[in-house]
Amino acid sequence: MKTKEVVLIFLISLGFFSLSSTAQNMDDEDLRVKRIKEQLTKFYNDFSQEKVFLHLDKKEYTVGQSIWYKAYLVNGTTHIPEAKSFNLYIEIANSDREVVNMQRLKVIDGYAEGDLPLNDTIPEGFYHIRAYTAWMTNFDPELIPSYSIYIKNPKNQDFMSKEQLRYNKRQNKAYTKAETQKNIEFFPEGGVFINDLENSIGFKASNGLGLGLDIKGSIFDENNNKITDFKSLYKGIGKFSFTPENKKKYFAIFEGNDKKYELPERVDKGSLIKITEDDNNFIIEILSNKELSADRNANEVILFAHSRGDIKFSKIIALEDVPTKIKINKSQFSAGISHITLFNGRALPIAERLVFKYPGENINFTIEMNMSESFYNTATFDVLAQDDAGKPVQSFFSVAVTPEFKKGTTDLSANIKTTLLFSSDIRGAIEDPGFYFSGHPNAPQALDNLLLTQGWRRFNWNNLMAGEFPEIKNQRETGISVAGKITREFFDIPFANSRIELTVLNSYNDIYTTYSDEKGKFQFDNLNYPDTIAIEIYAFKPSGKRNLVIKIDEGELPNVELNKEKYERYAEGKGKFEYQLHSNENYKSPSEILEEEFKEAGHHKIHGEPDYVITSDQIPSGYNNIFQVLDGRVPGVNVNGNSINIRGPSSILLSNEPLYIIDGVPSDASGAYVINPEDVDRIEILSGPSSSIYGSRGANGVIAIYTKKGRYMKKGFLEFEMLGYYTARDFYKPKYNEFTSFEEFKNYNPTIYWAPFMETNKMGMTKLKFEVPDYEFPIKIDIQGITENGIPASGGKTITLR
Repeated sequence: MKTKEVVLIFLISLGFFSLSSTAQNMDDEDLRVKRIKEQLTKFYNDFSQEKVFLHLDKKEYTVGQSIWYKAYLVNGTTHIPEAKSFNLYIEIANSDREVVNMQRLKVIDGYAEGDLPLNDTIPEGFYHIRAYTAWMTNFDPELIPSYSIYIKNPKNQDFMSKEQLRYNKRQNKAYTKAETQKNIEFFPEGGVFINDLENSIGFKASNGLGLGLDIKGSIFDENNNKITDFKSLYKGIGKFSFTPENKKKYFAIFEGNDKKYELPERVDKGSLIKITEDDNNFIIEILSNKELSADRNANEVILFAHSRGDIKFSKIIALEDVPTKIKINKSQFSAGISHITLFNGRALPIAERLVFKYPGENINFTIEMNMSESFYNTATFDVLAQDDAGKPVQSFFSVAVTPEFKKGTTDLSANIKTTLLFSSDIRGAIEDPGFYFSGHPNAPQALDNLLLTQGWRRFNWNNLMAGEFPEIKNQRETGISVAGKITREFFDIPFANSRIELTVLNSYNDIYTTYSDEKGKFQFDNLNYPDTIAIEIYAFKPSGKRNLVIKIDEGELPNVELNKEKYERYAEGKGKFEYQLHSNENYKSPSEILEEEFKEAGHHKIHGEPDYVITSDQIPSGYNNIFQVLDGRVPGVNVNGNSINIRGPSSILLSNEPLYIIDGVPSDASGAYVINPEDVDRIEILSGPSSSIYGSRGANGVIAIYTKKGRYMKKGFLEFEMLGYYTARDFYKPKYNEFTSFEEFKNYNPTIYWAPFMETNKMGMTKLKFEVPDYEFPIKIDIQGITENGIPASGGKTITLR
């Protein structure tokens, strides 16, 4: 009997051992883990991400100069330069977040170059430059990089109205108020704050502009007992740990501010992760106070890690083994940000954390002045590019050489490393991102603190696990497309099987032909032309007649909302309008010259005097469409994207779209959108009684557009200018003999040298050679680039000439 009992116990023990061994080795076979991997793989395969880095020659400009830039377009996972998207858009927006200029570039092998000339009518102030592909607009707009620059205009007062002066004063008042505001936010590690467990809490203190405030303070309970102290490490960001008790309330107070800040809401039961690291490993601690149940799935959690979609680790963990610590060697992860998620037993995310691995492969630049090849007005530098092992690196890089008059400062702005390795994968703006690669002893911990407060933005796990993927509105572009719709002359009825001819003018005279489908839609793809080109489109019925209406799709160029938080966070402590006391006494607003403009009106109109008029000489250059011309200039006219609202919604149609009249012919928003503002003679806006002549069609107001040649009156015909691929100019070398003094040279601060494609040879070497003025001053050499296998490179040197 005893023998049988021993055998039975042995068999049972063997069975448990076998089950345990299977559980430890079945992670990759587990259906839950398999589902997580499938959904992640589907996202990165079907919605593969793109990243862009824009190398600007400098950050501060004066009107009359140009912004020189090179764009690097890479695969979001591998960081290898590639060109699945051929079109790249460059936008510059003003301090009101209005896009004032746009260029379309053709990407070749992952690279593109260009320049933005700055004419002398540009108002002084902060501007932002963005670079993106149409494909990138399908995802979170915060992932589109934005670069802050400042443009100086010594003659700015010549272009400022009294309205602008008042606006600037209001902005300055709001800016000053925001500077003095103080706020603090708390972020539980992993995103969950649980009672009776030790929690790590990240925090971020900032002013009203979003700029970090270095603080120290304490956590108190509801009885004013101090629980722990905290202190920011860098730019107002830090962390602390404590164990909250159930049903107790806690608050924070930091020095210099008497306000009490409550900590985030807590839950009684749950599981969390805490991550630390040593030189070789990420150490993941899993804590839980969940009670075990009869449900096996409820008694397990799944730990999962990936680097930009490249799966690195998965493991199923029984809650009965928690708390536990798991070490994962850093060598398993890719350089940059990795995503560590804790799922419950039903594969639903319950906590997540970002970690960062510094790159193991680096490109290092040695820059030395070649004295034997440098002369009185010429400087020559030898440049050597090597990897960490000292092997030469042959590649193309971009280089900018600029005067460096800010003494004792270290450039901590964004570079290609900071952009590709972490800022392109997390939400919000990052203040002085270069600090995290500066070699400062606090940089690794400061970066880890940053990842506690600024989370992942590529996708949402809940959406992925539910099978909800991003809506694709804009496909990858392999060329320039022109799309539209053909309708009958009346009632907007689609016309199928219309023969459509598109002619590219500007000495090309290329002709393309297609036919409209059953919905009247047509599209011309893969057009490849430089600069701005003139387009003619004819639409024919099978009978040959042309009494049809051609409408061009409004979405020819992708539209991306400028993120307000990200925009304001880049103020870098300087945002006031320094020209606020200037105004132009000779400036006349449109309303002031309306009466004399009426006297000069030469167009035939069927309506009486309009309520507002904008004439061609009141339309500054640089506007892309009529909507930009009208935005903010006409009282009662509100522009939202590509739609206009003059008055409230119609009580009959519940529509707020006005009637558009183009050269006397009724049209709609799409017809108005394609008109080049340079072709406009005048725009008349009617609202209220003045629009009643158009009956119910004018119930929401009328926008009457008159072109200089009346070209839009032709039936079955449309002519407009299309944004082609911008052709980069050769770098314009400064003419130093035009400066009468060093002070004048210093104020103008020209870029001395710009080379978007600096090539190193097989020995990793190249030379920089450029002319210099007859002054003693420091220069900064800034080199950016990426190797063919995706290693970002950033380096440079500051040296005093003479």
